[in-house]
Amino acid sequence: MQVIRLSRGKRPRILGEKLVEAVLALRLSLSVTKPGVLRLFASNAPFGGNVVGFEAASWRWFGRDPDTLSWAECAALAVLPNSPGLVHPGRNRDALLERRNGLLDELARRGVIDTDTQRLAKAEPLPQEPFPLPQDAPHLLVRARAEAAGAEDEDGAGTAGAGTAAAGARIRTTLDRDIQSRLNDIMARHAQSWRGSGVANGAVLVLDVRTGAVLAYTGNVPAGSRANGAGITESTADGGQVDIVTAARSTGSLLKPFLYAAMLDAGELLPEQIVPDIPTRMGGFIPENSTRTFSGAVPASVALAHSLNVPMVRLLRSFGVDRFKQVLTAIGMTTLFRPSRDYGLALVVGGAEGTLWDLTGMYAGLARSALRVPAGGGAAFFPPHYLADGGVAGRGEVGGGGGAGGAPSGSAAAPGAGGASSGPGAGACWLTLRALLEVVRPGEEGAWREFLGARKVAWKTGTSYGFRDAWAIGVTPRNAVGVWVGNASGEGRPELKGSTSAAPVLFDVFGLLGSSPWFAMPESDLVEIQTCAKSGLRAGPWCAETLMSRAPPAAVASAPLCGYCRLVHLDRTGRFRASTRTESMGSLKAVKWFVLPAAMEWYYRRSHADYRPLPPFAPGEVPAERTSASLGLVFPEQGGTIYIPIELDGTPGRTVFKAVHRDPRAAIFWHLDGAYLGETTELHDIEARPGIGKHVLTIVDGNGEEVARTFTCLSGE
Repeated sequence: MQVIRLSRGKRPRILGEKLVEAVLALRLSLSVTKPGVLRLFASNAPFGGNVVGFEAASWRWFGRDPDTLSWAECAALAVLPNSPGLVHPGRNRDALLERRNGLLDELARRGVIDTDTQRLAKAEPLPQEPFPLPQDAPHLLVRARAEAAGAEDEDGAGTAGAGTAAAGARIRTTLDRDIQSRLNDIMARHAQSWRGSGVANGAVLVLDVRTGAVLAYTGNVPAGSRANGAGITESTADGGQVDIVTAARSTGSLLKPFLYAAMLDAGELLPEQIVPDIPTRMGGFIPENSTRTFSGAVPASVALAHSLNVPMVRLLRSFGVDRFKQVLTAIGMTTLFRPSRDYGLALVVGGAEGTLWDLTGMYAGLARSALRVPAGGGAAFFPPHYLADGGVAGRGEVGGGGGAGGAPSGSAAAPGAGGASSGPGAGACWLTLRALLEVVRPGEEGAWREFLGARKVAWKTGTSYGFRDAWAIGVTPRNAVGVWVGNASGEGRPELKGSTSAAPVLFDVFGLLGSSPWFAMPESDLVEIQTCAKSGLRAGPWCAETLMSRAPPAAVASAPLCGYCRLVHLDRTGRFRASTRTESMGSLKAVKWFVLPAAMEWYYRRSHADYRPLPPFAPGEVPAERTSASLGLVFPEQGGTIYIPIELDGTPGRTVFKAVHRDPRAAIFWHLDGAYLGETTELHDIEARPGIGKHVLTIVDGNGEEVARTFTCLSGE
């Protein structure tokens, strides 16, 4: 009868209501066993101090799990539901003590406990004050209740079902209590250091790679939080109530590994293939590296490890924005709602929003694919899940849980089911993780290779535009860890960077997770191909040095041949380029030479002292082509669009054109639409004021070599 009264709320105590309760109580007793009825009562009974349920009361009044309570503590809780408003540990302690001891006497009289246990139990004191309820994962609790209620609504339970999930369901999660508790301590400690920089919030998600199960979930840590036995103190003033794990934030550079893996898998990129790293303008978009420098040409794996924006944007232009968006959606990114043209090439450098939940799950997918998990060719990319076997149990019940279709979004997605995708293959993912192993670690972790048994972690950072979001996500064969640091309000701070704000948290978390062996090479998913030692491309006929490299099978047919190595004819001294015009056929030397375009070479030579530029032409030698790689235009790009603003005094502004030449002594002559602009030497920059519309810029050197570019100006006189 008490269970029925509790389920019907505060209804008037009239005869009709009592008859209804009697009928419902009879039905309950016929359909549920007595232990089941007792569990229902214990889970929903009031225990004073606004505490409902025996388990909550155990934590509230004794600070422990119910399984660890003594006879005296169990007896004290057992008498509370009789009159929780009048008798509880906070007041009327003498009355509570008398009732507790009376129950112990009754248990001894019935032989449930012996006299020694009775005597010792009666000697135990009552709790002095209530304990704070444990809040190790408050954001996950809120999320789980909401998603359980939503699942019941979808099953047709309606409002009543939502109330059941919100008020009485027992939700079984995959959390590891020890990891969660220690993670909270780590976050609380780091939160103290963020406070001085005006950073208030942080979030961490820890996954089991093979299963996708959530092992720890810290949705937010306010700047004023501190570690204590009750978990983390929440604050609404600094956004501490916001669950950042599910909040969409700018991704920074976190999507670069997936572009790299997709292009490797398609055979359109090789790991050591050089990619241009020069000043680049694509329409109105001007990508820049965080260092504000350029390398001329950089291997793709290095561009990924160093998170260089210009090479990755150029790779995305080659791969295609719409195609890349489809890849991201297929492997688990659920926040790409806009058309591809809205994201543009900025998609790979923070132009999209993602959640820590999705992104950490996607990185775990990279690891699963490299591990070939699941076996048998199942989908490696599927969402994380926080529900343990049994899912959501009913009120007071030990088992239960929604079946397929009715499970909340935190439940496991079976490989091959909706929301799961095979994604890039094992070979491409293994090569991607190998590149991410080279990312420079923060602080003391930077020397990790110097230690025996060093922990290998493939990881990536991200920093959003305006320093609003700092990310760090890493994976090992065992775990995936995602970290976000910033302000829930979106306020940016100049100190907020992935490498300095989020990365230290990441490696502290991996420190508590322990080490694991590195990924074994998936040899059957990789093939050996001959590549150019200089360009990293498939070796062509003029590559002087080659080596064997591993790549996904698609590279055999699709990877481009090296176009940077060429056959050069030199005179008998080897100091000048020549032909039969100036040398006899017998004295010409044919040499294989690695040649970069002029713009790439100009930057490349500054960081590669071993680079050998092409020798100059011999005196009297005329180049066979009017257009040569000796001369290059850096800006504007072919077919580009430039905008020249009006100056503060109302006059039209100017633009600066930039060119490079292999010969540092060469002079370049500039022409705009046929009109002579001037001559430059050494530093080949020149100002101009083009009018609105299309223009042709032509540059010529003293040897007659010429480069012409068309561009459009959107503003001018």
